[in-house]
Amino acid sequence: MGAHFIDFADIHLESNKTPEDLYKRLMSFVEDLLLKAKSSSHHGELVMEDEELSPSLENFVVLRWLKLIFPDLPRLDKERYGTELR
Repeated sequence: MGAHFIDFADIHLESNKTPEDLYKRLMSFVEDLLLKAKSSSHHGELVMEDEELSPSLENFVVLRWLKLIFPDLPRLDKERYGTELR
């Protein structure tokens, strides 16, 4: 799984796809990597429950998506809405 996770960095907006398509691809990729109960281990221990997508991980995917569709958008959002985002 670890080697597959590196492929996340290779995802980009393809010329024939929409930003929405890119978002769905990023989310699908991350959801496919979530650990499954009794078939995955973490730090040598068997995972007993399916891992769920946390709000923090979802925010990370959104940040990556924004950087891919408009590289300066996260910085501009931080400048404009920084206090509200905290």
